[in-house]
Amino acid sequence: MRIEKDRKIVQKKNTAQMKSKADTHIYDPKEATDNFYRLPQDLENYQWIDGYKIEMSVLYGIIANYYNPSLGYAYPTQYDLMMKYNKSINILRSHIRKLVEVGLLSVMTGNTGKNHCYVAHVPLTLDEVLEKFPSAAKNYAARKKWIDDREMKDHSRLRELHAMSDRIKAAKQGAANTEADDLVARQAEELDCEF
Repeated sequence: MRIEKDRKIVQKKNTAQMKSKADTHIYDPKEATDNFYRLPQDLENYQWIDGYKIEMSVLYGIIANYYNPSLGYAYPTQYDLMMKYNKSINILRSHIRKLVEVGLLSVMTGNTGKNHCYVAHVPLTLDEVLEKFPSAAKNYAARKKWIDDREMKDHSRLRELHAMSDRIKAAKQGAANTEADDLVARQAEELDCEF
């Protein structure tokens, strides 16, 4: 009985359960028809650069979606960007500076009203980012090593658990066999027979 209870507990722990408080439908990127910011996947490569925050990729997407092909640039006001990005003017400006520094954005001062014009550039591949930014290569290598070590440790622990489980099963089987042999011996004694 105890064995089956333990087995049920293990099954409950290993069973994936979806927990959500979402009040919307499931998002399927292959069938998306609503308004979405299109972001290049290579933006994720920039997270390895010192000082780059992944939220800056959202700002990149906001600015890129203002792009006007007939003008050749995006022309959002800083007030529009503050509202959509939900950051103060100082944070907005520092994040724009970082996007310019890493080569994702070019900024031109407009002729009127000192508004800025923005040109979003295609992100570099991972290899290009790692080659261009030494800090990114260092950060990437450190994280990769940590993940590889963690994965090896987890796999090693899993192998230990499997081996322990096999030993427990063998011990239980041995106990069951002994119990069965004892039962047969007792029954034989009761019947006064030999097997």
